[in-house]
Amino acid sequence: MISEPSLRRGWCPGALTPMQTGDGWLVRVRPRAGSYSLVQLAAIGEAANHCGNGEIDLTNRANLQIRGLSTSSVVDAQEILSAAELIDDDAAVEAIRNVVVLPMVGIDPDAYDARPLARVLEGEIIADERLKALPGKFGFAVDGGGAFTLPPGLADVMLRASRDGVAIELAGAAGPVVVLPEREAPGAARSLANVFVDYACANPSARRMRDMVKCIGAAAIYEMAGLTAQITVRTPLSQSQLPVGSLGPVDAPWALGIGLPYGRISAVALSELVRAASECGVTELRPSHQRALIVPLNKSSLDPIRSVAKALGLIVEAGDPRLSMDVCPGAPACERGTTRTREDADRLAAMLKDCVGSVHSLHVSGCLKGCAHQGPAELTLVARNGLYDIIRNGIVSDSPSLTGIPGERLAIALTTAAGDPHAA
Repeated sequence: MISEPSLRRGWCPGALTPMQTGDGWLVRVRPRAGSYSLVQLAAIGEAANHCGNGEIDLTNRANLQIRGLSTSSVVDAQEILSAAELIDDDAAVEAIRNVVVLPMVGIDPDAYDARPLARVLEGEIIADERLKALPGKFGFAVDGGGAFTLPPGLADVMLRASRDGVAIELAGAAGPVVVLPEREAPGAARSLANVFVDYACANPSARRMRDMVKCIGAAAIYEMAGLTAQITVRTPLSQSQLPVGSLGPVDAPWALGIGLPYGRISAVALSELVRAASECGVTELRPSHQRALIVPLNKSSLDPIRSVAKALGLIVEAGDPRLSMDVCPGAPACERGTTRTREDADRLAAMLKDCVGSVHSLHVSGCLKGCAHQGPAELTLVARNGLYDIIRNGIVSDSPSLTGIPGERLAIALTTAAGDPHAA
């Protein structure tokens, strides 16, 4: 069923609330506790292949979304997803079950296994009727540390679990945290979300937790939730390494990270990847907010799965230039896009190492919304009717250094923009 709210923007689509885009209806499928079973992935591939246009996106919230559905095929896709237990009880529950989970928990030996915490947190959220009033983009995250970790600000309420307890952080707060035993942390996160609901009712301009933090401070929010904050000096979290390739010691890797170019995979490729994983005894894949699929490994599964992924055109090497690129679907997939951004990105990726070797983050946006990457990038390209404006160390709304660049001249223009801080 396609409901009237699906025609609005400023909200997040789901499996029960599709969104109309330039290439048809889009259905987003959220994992449970940060994982998709192979059976569930096979169902997503089937729905994409038979009901959509065969294209699947992995979002920066670690969700998979099926593209190109028609008004009639949406119902067929929902039936396939429901049979795989990927559909929530109702659209309101689906809308608030926004929990990103560090995909390495339970497989990285240096990370705390926070999967039970994530399951309890999801249960607390969906059981609270008042939280159905949360904005659609309000989200939670569960981290377990280790070789990889989730960045600050990824979610409105972040739970960082360790053997010593759970530290709860609020987006936009640089200092105070709440540290609780694990059994108390999900209820505390729910209380903080309720405090935000109350505040947002009285202050409609507050759409995310960072807005509330900016206005009254994190310490006041903790106090309103009945929690005692601790002033701590947070250790900076390194995000320099992307979870792609063999993860862990060279002689004993514990996972394989498979990057999806610009966050997209075809239904055919997903089916082949699922088949290869199943033949190697793998039972699940974990989506990463960095647009990679994490494959828990056994001793014999690394090489066969990596070979299949490479043959499918997926990313299995950490030096692949596409990993530094956030690219929106562009035209014609997005009705707001004016330019075929991914075709231009493909041409650019082939030359990126040689032309712009020092660029570590590149955002290609088909319009001024900047959906693919919300924060600043070293270079941001904003498309306007087939031409691009280039912004250095900023976001899509900042003033460009270069304007009106044709797609075929992007490599030369990026070399200029990257090397000359006064390029104009």
